[in-house]
Amino acid sequence: MDQVQAFIARNQHQFGYIMQEASRQWKTKDPIGALTVGPCNLFVEKYGDYHEMQDKKEIAEKQWELLKLELKNLEEFYERTDDTNELHVIHDIQSLISKIETGEY
Repeated sequence: MDQVQAFIARNQHQFGYIMQEASRQWKTKDPIGALTVGPCNLFVEKYGDYHEMQDKKEIAEKQWELLKLELKNLEEFYERTDDTNELHVIHDIQSLISKIETGEY
């Protein structure tokens, strides 16, 4: 066991602090290549790492845009058919989408 391993073994109650400080010093020395301290393991196991979450976010954003486009297509269709009942539902959904996007919901 080298000196660093021995130090860590003696200070197990400070794992978080040791990791943050090592990360801070590494970022100072190598701002491009340094690894950083991230979320706890349970969070990563449940939701995935940063890149997985970014991929999921990108997919969700694309699905959101497709949903809005499909809703617009439905609106145009029901406007041509003069089906006011369906148009009311579509306008309610559009209102809900607007509230979600502005944070009102």
